[in-house]
Amino acid sequence: MAVVIGGVIVLALYCVPFVGLIVQKSFDLLGLGVVIYTLILANKREKAHVARARPPPPTVALAPPTIADEVHRDSARVILFSSDI
Repeated sequence: MAVVIGGVIVLALYCVPFVGLIVQKSFDLLGLGVVIYTLILANKREKAHVARARPPPPTVALAPPTIADEVHRDSARVILFSSDI
């Protein structure tokens, strides 16, 4: 309903000789600005969507310590303490 009322008002303003020309040119500029603004927003939204679509970087899983690691640490302690003698 608001679109119909707005359309009737603009059509009535177009009928006034000099006011109609000014209204037409101002709505032309306003329409062009709205189109450019919409294109800029769509471009930003598209870039943000592409940035979110990337998969996360791979993670490195470390193996839990094993018995061999414990033996290696103990042998290193023995070597260090035996060199003090």
